[in-house]
Amino acid sequence: MVLPQDCICVGRIAKLHGYKGAVRIDVLESILLNKPKGNKEPVFLMINQKPVPFFYTAWQDNMGNPIVHFEDIDDEPKAKELLGLEVFVAKTWVDEDEGSGIANLINFTVVDATHGKLGFISNYMENPGQTLLYMLQNGRETLIPFVDDIIIEVDWENEIIHTQLPDGLLDI
Repeated sequence: MVLPQDCICVGRIAKLHGYKGAVRIDVLESILLNKPKGNKEPVFLMINQKPVPFFYTAWQDNMGNPIVHFEDIDDEPKAKELLGLEVFVAKTWVDEDEGSGIANLINFTVVDATHGKLGFISNYMENPGQTLLYMLQNGRETLIPFVDDIIIEVDWENEIIHTQLPDGLLDI
């Protein structure tokens, strides 16, 4: 039996897939998720800061971001309630890449050349054109494009991202 303390966060429920309750899990970049064998171990979704077990009825690999159908989630309204929830699985399902992936930037401090210390990275979003970092600053979220013109340096040892933000970005 798998217990929540034996699990690791692998990503979030990102979007609906179809109208029969299937969802896509966006797996963190540093995680290599192995397809589970059978439906013997649950996936835990963090609901109200508590891990809630969900068993899957279908699991389809989708370029590293699986499409999953959970028991008792059989329509779009039920699936919508899962959007944005963190996903935890047994550590045996995961191979970690200890490289310098974007996911490893979460909780890094953002220091801008003009504005000084601004906040910290709370999340990221992979887009076809570019990756965006979510920076939390005084309870306000700002999207920062992860591009060479803006990200001056990533200090992995001190967990600091040095930026040169364009004028007006913090006002959006």
